[in-house]
Amino acid sequence: MDQLKNKTLKGLMYLGMGKGAAKLISFVNTLILARLLTPEDYGLMAIVMVIVGFIGFFNEIGLGAAIKHRAEISAQELNGAFCLAVLISSALYGALYLASPWLAGYFGYAELAGMLAVVSLTFIIGALSTVPDALLAREMRFKVYAGIEFAMILLQCVVTLVLAWLGFKAWSLVWGFIAAQSFRSI
Repeated sequence: MDQLKNKTLKGLMYLGMGKGAAKLISFVNTLILARLLTPEDYGLMAIVMVIVGFIGFFNEIGLGAAIKHRAEISAQELNGAFCLAVLISSALYGALYLASPWLAGYFGYAELAGMLAVVSLTFIIGALSTVPDALLAREMRFKVYAGIEFAMILLQCVVTLVLAWLGFKAWSLVWGFIAAQSFRSI
């Protein structure tokens, strides 16, 4: 029992340190981006994230939680969960892709259609990591998880800053987000 307790405490320490460092880097990144991007750029990305977040709610059907909490799980069940996650995510991506021109018209920003179509790819990208993420948590490999999260935030900040500096405007936020989610899945 002591070994489990120590492993859990160490894992939580790594997660806390990783998240704290990531938040600090993200804060500094935001301060710099505030000078490079306009409020409209942030507003467009905020609209995208609200829509993607809402639809993403339906993507979270509990597959990861089921893998984490199940006492025994077979390779066949893991493969089934993976396929189901990809199938559901692909359907949600397709629905949002088709709805993106209408949503862009509703909000009055034509650029939203492309942004929504690209950011919603993260449904499929994220589905690819559903099973591996759950297995990392199940095996209590918090140090690895914290390292991935930290590197993901660092990558997102670098990509976003470089693209904002090059004049990509709101798209710098989009591509930074895509880069981070892709790294996480890889």
